[in-house]
Amino acid sequence: LVVVGGGLAGLTASLTVLDRGGRVTLVEKEAYVGGNSQWASSGINGVIKTSFEDNPDSVEAYSDDCEKSSYGNGNGRENLDPETVEHIPTLTSQAGATIEWLRRRVGADLSLLSRLGGHSYARTYRPNEGMAGSSLVFALKGKCEDYIQSGRFKVVKKARVSEIITAEDGAINAVRWTPSDGSNGSNVGGEVRARHVLLATGGYSNDKQGEDALLSKYAPQLTKFATTNTKGTTGDGHKLAFGLGAGAVDMQRVQVHPTGFINPEDEGADTKTLAAELLRGAGGILLNRSGKRFANELGTRDYVSARMQEEDAEKLDFVLLLDEKGASEANKHVPLYVKKNLMTKFDTLADLTKWMSVRGNTTESQLRATLEQYNDQANAGLDEFNKTYFANAPFKVSGPFYAGRVTPVVHYTMGGVKVDSYGRVVRADGTPVAGLFAAGEIIGGVHGKNRLGGNALTECAVFGRLVGTNVNIVSNTDAPSAATEVPKLKIPKRDRIITHEELAKHASADDCWVALYGRVYDFTDFLDDHPAGADAILRYGGGDGTKIFEAVHSRNMLNDF
Repeated sequence: LVVVGGGLAGLTASLTVLDRGGRVTLVEKEAYVGGNSQWASSGINGVIKTSFEDNPDSVEAYSDDCEKSSYGNGNGRENLDPETVEHIPTLTSQAGATIEWLRRRVGADLSLLSRLGGHSYARTYRPNEGMAGSSLVFALKGKCEDYIQSGRFKVVKKARVSEIITAEDGAINAVRWTPSDGSNGSNVGGEVRARHVLLATGGYSNDKQGEDALLSKYAPQLTKFATTNTKGTTGDGHKLAFGLGAGAVDMQRVQVHPTGFINPEDEGADTKTLAAELLRGAGGILLNRSGKRFANELGTRDYVSARMQEEDAEKLDFVLLLDEKGASEANKHVPLYVKKNLMTKFDTLADLTKWMSVRGNTTESQLRATLEQYNDQANAGLDEFNKTYFANAPFKVSGPFYAGRVTPVVHYTMGGVKVDSYGRVVRADGTPVAGLFAAGEIIGGVHGKNRLGGNALTECAVFGRLVGTNVNIVSNTDAPSAATEVPKLKIPKRDRIITHEELAKHASADDCWVALYGRVYDFTDFLDDHPAGADAILRYGGGDGTKIFEAVHSRNMLNDF
């Protein structure tokens, strides 16, 4: 199997195939594995009845929430084609078992449970340390790499698949790739032979330039918005699939997420950091520039985004506000956002008012009235926006507060390549394209007009597992079983004391040391592979980066170093 794309879907399928005895070559166009999956922070959805006593959730309730969300901004089902949501039953029925597999086989910590907007019950799982997406990607990557020594797992990075080569009868023979960084010399590209190809290349939210740009073609009205996606999210897999005759589903359906952070140091940035859905799930409220609420913060994404555009179409500049209790529940996210200067702590209402009034006409009395009214409505169990769930209420009016500026951003493409319930790519008439599979954001038929928070990671893992389970492979007897522990290399311990003065000398791109948890790590060779870019490490070169590291990652990630 050749897997094109190294996000959660690609890694999940890879490990499943490897555990079954197959061989996998993973081709990734970035310098690192992880894709957009590693930025997902709110969690992964699934119904696990045993999560707590008397859990009222069910697969039927989860399916109902997905279907209601798929209508889009309170609309009915009449404008949805049957194929638009044909895969909801597969998603919701397999999600719980997939989470259990991630825990059991991959060792993923998914111990915390929360309720996100649009969900009737708490069913979104995340780790106790680090962010959900990066933790899952890192754990899966490690399990796949256990197979490298056997020769059954290979990774080709900085490689963009430019063609899927087929025989006269349509059977897949190989994929051809070229350097994605434009480099010349000996790295001119190559071919990887394969009978099966999985396209797990994500969406097309950043595909705005060129004659074949998918976002410009199918949703040109959204090209004015910034995006949360990496620069490589350009629909490569879609174009490969359509070139082989694949059908398309709802390509015009692109999700605008209501809360992308406005970075005060770069307000006009085309790529913005997502303010995780968890913040609103923990009790965060949205305010306009006058200090007033204008929406049910736990409404579906398209509803909240639409309300923001109605409220302030010119500026699209809003405030996401949490009190101490809400920030404590989001105890990984808020410290990270504060560290990145995307959120600010204010000790008093007066301090918050001063900050907000620079960009609007809010007053301290207006803010106080807004918060007191919110508390009264929380106590009554209903507000004017039909909000009925008020996490961590009452909102503490005296402070402290955590606030950040947010704006709608292009976030996710619901439409995509047409597949069947096994992840096989199919033509418009439903006949399969021989040997071709797709999983993750690239596929259509799951979300309709609007995706529920947490369903991105769910979609990747569920359909990655389905493809990995159903692809036809030749069994290999040297494959360890899923329960087998592959021993790690034992590295001799060679500790020595590093002084602060010596550490400070290693602070350049050619020589970068960082102290973490009282130990010093040499990240020089890792800088170009770091998903957030080299600068995110270099700024802590020659010093201590423990606080920012633990806000994003789990400590066991350091085992690789």
